[in-house]
Amino acid sequence: MADSLDLDVKYELILSDIERGSIKSILNSIANGLGQFINNQSMSLINDLIDVDELDSTEKIEKLIESQESKITEEYNKISPHLDRIKFTEIISDISSANQLLEKGEEVVICHKTCEDDNVYYLNTKMRVSVAPEEMLIKGEHIINTTKDYLDIIKPVNFGDSQWLVRSRTTGKQYLAFMENKTWLNRYQTGKLPVITAKYCMIAIVKIEAYKTKRKTEIKRAEILKVISVISSDEAQNELF
Repeated sequence: MADSLDLDVKYELILSDIERGSIKSILNSIANGLGQFINNQSMSLINDLIDVDELDSTEKIEKLIESQESKITEEYNKISPHLDRIKFTEIISDISSANQLLEKGEEVVICHKTCEDDNVYYLNTKMRVSVAPEEMLIKGEHIINTTKDYLDIIKPVNFGDSQWLVRSRTTGKQYLAFMENKTWLNRYQTGKLPVITAKYCMIAIVKIEAYKTKRKTEIKRAEILKVISVISSDEAQNELF
């Protein structure tokens, strides 16, 4: 899951015990809270696969991916909720290949350690993937664009480094964006600049990474590279016209 999100999270797999007919292991993150979040999302994926025996079309995999992205959006807004289609398919294909190596009657159990307790998850060993990872490439095009834009700030970030929720007046799209103009951010969060409300509009240089398919264009990652100025909403509307 971390690999599909292009996040640098390190893991260790510990051999904790050998029982009759089984090898017992514990998956444990050695990262911070982000690693724990990825652990939780990975276990959520395991649960979502429990009743899925056959992934034999790009449409089925896309539906599974969109479900994971929705959960990530709901749970953790510091991550741009776009999973790399090819990497994700490679991962579930590896699980499928491993399942085929099991003997009849064998099962796979994952013990997931958290701060509170240990949770046990059963892997669906019947799950099979018959879609090649490269087949997911035809479903979309990766686009990177850097441009000046006028942003309505729906949810500013007064503390920390969470993503800002903004709406582009140029495209009308609403999305989450990382504030990469750290000097401006520091001034804003320390009270040296006025609080941004609905009365104002931010003029900024924005970098957008998007994933375009026939059905839609989905923003993978957005960054506010430079804040040019913050003006009244009326001024912004006049400039656009």
